[in-house]
Amino acid sequence: MGRISREISGAPDFELGLKRTSTVAYHCTLPAGTAKGLIFVIPGFGEDAAAEYNEILRRYLSGRYGLAAVSVAYHASQARPPAARIDLSTESVRQAIGHLAANKIRFNVRPNSVDAFLAELGRLETPIRIAAKLIPPNGDYQNFGVMQALDHICVLNDILDSGIAFDRNNILLLGSSHGAYIAHLIHKFAPNTINAIIDNSGYAIPVAQYLGSRPEYYHAIGNLTLACNIITRCGLGPIFETTG
Repeated sequence: MGRISREISGAPDFELGLKRTSTVAYHCTLPAGTAKGLIFVIPGFGEDAAAEYNEILRRYLSGRYGLAAVSVAYHASQARPPAARIDLSTESVRQAIGHLAANKIRFNVRPNSVDAFLAELGRLETPIRIAAKLIPPNGDYQNFGVMQALDHICVLNDILDSGIAFDRNNILLLGSSHGAYIAHLIHKFAPNTINAIIDNSGYAIPVAQYLGSRPEYYHAIGNLTLACNIITRCGLGPIFETTG
């Protein structure tokens, strides 16, 4: 069983006219001889995005079914902590301070230290929730699937150009949750290329929280809950209200 890892140029954001600042890394696990086809393993934002899990799944698919199995670190795929950084807006800090003042809560914190501020909030006896943003590494941001789907097509083109031996009439997509949504987008962009989609818990319409109407991820620090959304580049941010 062989393994190939490469980095290539990703798709630009043609909708917003933004250049791509990060490359796209992918890993391909190969069976012995000519593969019976190629399958993309497309995780969502949960635990199925773990590198170890994807490595094991690729090895299983390659060994059991004789497929070339590929996983792609697509645009904003590292959208959850610890890879993604949590950022507080000035308004979020004001909300927290207002909550403390209203409840006559006093605490000491080092100046200009966000981590210390959050840690102290988490030690309070009264639960508190404030809004925050998730900032993925490499300058990535929420694109809700378009660049993510195109990243897989760029990887497919790179594999085709590389000369890897596989049945090119048998290209499959295996997606879970947001990954299944990406799989259907890939098929929309390249309908005559994809042979089949294996959909595990995908959604057929946009999920409201991914568009900023509700939190999409909750991060707990003691009694503090950070209600988070991924940063965007189209002016959208957390527009929901927090409660103390």
